[in-house]
Amino acid sequence: MNLFQTTNWEQLVATETKGETGFSRIKTAWLQDIQIRMVEYSANYKADHWCSKGHIVYCVSGSYTLHFKDGSTYALASGSSYQTVENEDNPHLSISQDGCQLFIVDGGFLQSKKISIQRTDAKNPHYQKLIIELDALLQILDGDEHSFYAQYNTSDDIKYVAIAYEDGVAVACGAIKEYAQDTMEIKRMYTIPSKRGQGIATQMLSALENWAQELGFQKCILETGKPQIEAITLYKKCAYQIIPNYGQYTNVENSICFEKILR
Repeated sequence: MNLFQTTNWEQLVATETKGETGFSRIKTAWLQDIQIRMVEYSANYKADHWCSKGHIVYCVSGSYTLHFKDGSTYALASGSSYQTVENEDNPHLSISQDGCQLFIVDGGFLQSKKISIQRTDAKNPHYQKLIIELDALLQILDGDEHSFYAQYNTSDDIKYVAIAYEDGVAVACGAIKEYAQDTMEIKRMYTIPSKRGQGIATQMLSALENWAQELGFQKCILETGKPQIEAITLYKKCAYQIIPNYGQYTNVENSICFEKILR
């Protein structure tokens, strides 16, 4: 078993592949089932396909933009990197206007485990366990304002709950609650710490939106705290727009509210 090797990239022969526009030159080395590549994109390069595989990508020089199927984009320049696991629900596409050189690592260790999302209600014991963890986290993030927010986060009037499972283990949850005749409110979004950054919250949000649509609702709204940067980033990425604070959150400085029209 080969556990160590060195690679002289100057000695490797590059293969050239045409994109939708431009071209890429690729040098490849292997360490067991791990693929290591040095990739050069030409100016005006655009990949000819969407990719759902997981990668670790370091931009050696130049710059390029990563486009995701959900409409989000990420610009990367020399010295920056991105890491993603396999995601068939939200593949990505690479575009480079001026050209770039990338160092890319791929392998089976980046394959994502299958997440299943099940619909249930607030009596589900897995949900109850997750929101105990959520409330403990919110008590820290909310500080002195926690008692104010907690009164609006009870499960008494929540009918629609979703739980994400990975290999039978509950790893995330979310809920929807009727707010108005045409509006559902997203509630109780939580992913356990060890599973964050893997796209599970995005899948959960999409599942809740689909459920709301099936129930005949036309939009979703939600509130989160300004210190919750990861949550704010998620909602913006998923096409939620900031709106004036609604209902009990009106004039609450620490709150930020969002809305998304369901299509």
